[in-house]
Amino acid sequence: MTDQLDRLDAPPGGESNPAATTEIRKPWWRRLGIFPPALLTLVFFSYALPPYLGLDPSKARVPNLRQDIWWHYPALVLHIACGTIAFTSVVLQLSPWIIRKHPKLHRVSGRVYIYAGVVPGGVLALLITPFAGGPVGDAMEGGLWLIFTFVALRAVRRRQFAKHRRFMIYSYALCAQIIWGRILILGLLIFFPEVIQHSFGLVLETASWIGTFINLAIAQWWLERTAKKGYVLPRPEKPTRLTTAAGGPLPHA
Repeated sequence: MTDQLDRLDAPPGGESNPAATTEIRKPWWRRLGIFPPALLTLVFFSYALPPYLGLDPSKARVPNLRQDIWWHYPALVLHIACGTIAFTSVVLQLSPWIIRKHPKLHRVSGRVYIYAGVVPGGVLALLITPFAGGPVGDAMEGGLWLIFTFVALRAVRRRQFAKHRRFMIYSYALCAQIIWGRILILGLLIFFPEVIQHSFGLVLETASWIGTFINLAIAQWWLERTAKKGYVLPRPEKPTRLTTAAGGPLPHA
């Protein structure tokens, strides 16, 4: 199969695009690979996880923790645990080097991300939010997180790799949206503490929507930017019948 047909966004019929196969030396910041998201994950969880490690409900950073519902705190802790698994495993999904050199690790980490992270974490988010009087934006984000991830899973099973990549990036964007909320809240605590005191519910709602839309906008910008340069699919170890993003089979060279 030719190099042109290895492109994820190859058009139906196997039309070539010589520019996609040209070796271009990437700038240093693009050669860092998974280091930035890995560092971001480490910094975030060093802040977010400690209050829950002792399983003490009094230390929970949830303003509307329901003490009258026995399962609310355990469900919250399990949701955070699943989110930690998703956040950690998705970092491996973002590495082109792992995709090319260790496809099995890519597949295993993808299954961990979906079945141990997104599915239980997303369902628990939808379950916790109404009972806790949480932000509507959190429920919207949890629903989209599940939908986009399942679209990505369905696409890869159909060998629609371009579509799979697109929706996995959307899925990661939603997974990481919580970071913006923490940045907003910490910023307000430092510079405008009176806003937190008088309008904390509004701050939480605003944070959930801001994080979702900022991350999805960044994801779309990244997809459009990288689409102009082409995205190369690693050659499979065994002959495989591939399809284009439109679903059509790619002809053999």
